[in-house]
Amino acid sequence: MELQTRIIVGTLVVAVLSWLFRTFARRQLSSGQTLFWGTLLVGALVMAAFPSLVDSLSGVWGNLMPVSWITFLGLLSLITYLLHQSTLLNRQQALLIELARQTAFIEQRLRALTAEASGD
Repeated sequence: MELQTRIIVGTLVVAVLSWLFRTFARRQLSSGQTLFWGTLLVGALVMAAFPSLVDSLSGVWGNLMPVSWITFLGLLSLITYLLHQSTLLNRQQALLIELARQTAFIEQRLRALTAEASGD
């Protein structure tokens, strides 16, 4: 990778990192999400700064082409993140169902008390 390409990629990664931290500061992104994406972006910055590291890691991995190793690593990271988000979504769904049941019970009890009080 040429020096100019490394500078462009590094600048883009730093710009995305700054946007990431601004959204975290505005509380639009949770700390866990910020940590996940920040870790991936710092890893991308290291790979852009040291392309020889990518070549040596792809050799250890057994691939001749570093692009396939980077693609696999990115795909694995995104699948892990999607599974984590699915788990969180299922927890929120269960909580929402429980809250709906409790609300229905309280509403039913309130109607019964109102009917009892007006019946007196």
